[in-house]
Amino acid sequence: MKSKRRITGVAFVGTLATALVMTGCSAPTPASSNGNNRYSIAVITNSKIQGYYVALADGAKKEAEKLGADFSWQAPNDVNAAGQTALLQSVAAKRPSAIIMSVIDKDALVQPMKQIMASGIPIITVDADTRDPSARLARVASDDQQCGQLMAKSAATLAGDSGEVGYIGYLPGVEGVDARLAAYEKALKTMSGIKYVGAQYANLDISEYVQKTASVLAAHPNVKVINTSWEVAAAGVAQGVQQSGKGDSVKVIGFDATPDEVSLLKKGQLASIVAQQPVNMGKTAVDDAYKYLKDKVKPKDANLPCVEITPDNVDSAKTAPYLLKDVGK
Repeated sequence: MKSKRRITGVAFVGTLATALVMTGCSAPTPASSNGNNRYSIAVITNSKIQGYYVALADGAKKEAEKLGADFSWQAPNDVNAAGQTALLQSVAAKRPSAIIMSVIDKDALVQPMKQIMASGIPIITVDADTRDPSARLARVASDDQQCGQLMAKSAATLAGDSGEVGYIGYLPGVEGVDARLAAYEKALKTMSGIKYVGAQYANLDISEYVQKTASVLAAHPNVKVINTSWEVAAAGVAQGVQQSGKGDSVKVIGFDATPDEVSLLKKGQLASIVAQQPVNMGKTAVDDAYKYLKDKVKPKDANLPCVEITPDNVDSAKTAPYLLKDVGK
């Protein structure tokens, strides 16, 4: 997932920064195709090993191949705003026709993205957006309001519409994760029988989520359901609940249907999973970028719905597109 320090501003050094001064950014003039008369599309995600991003890149690659565009995929070695800014600068220096990226910090990446957009390279955000829509051409991501509401509905159902529910997720700062949490918390306020015990956060290491789970269970021994924000959080919280001996009384909701999470669901260690559509996100973003480069028509933002996966429907045709078990094949 995404690890970062809270960085409020990141210097964008190099030729782009010295050549451009930006106060705002509309749709850029599309960059030309490369020397092979083929458009080149560069994808930047926050990880190259997390199943969710592997699936997203897989969908993007297959669509690029279908359209006859060159494709590249990178992720920063230092998974924070400074690392992603450095990688974005490096990718932009190679002058791809378009960049598709998941924004690791909704504030810190605004100015670097605006400068690259001004240089003629369109940016489409995927999965996580920037706070400033003028810093990119379009957005392809989950319908965060719908996904957060689905998280709340699932929690209430598992709690029997009464009792305590919680949340343990990734550090604040990633736009999509923050938006889903806000929608989850807002929806819980409308449920009279549900008491929300608040949110807890951790970084990348599964052991952090195990420890956070132990703390939540100690502080709130009557909690019935804990929602999570990504695959490592789901695995860590599930492990923490099992270690506490409360596997029968505390339900854990995963997020993103990675193979490991689906396995935990089938073992009964996850009660349900709220799943996104990363393959479709990648495909749609590449398709939008290609059409923009070719026809110069600005694409509309796309919001893709989430679905709840349970032991009852995990093997159904309805949920099959959301499962990430065939990633890369």
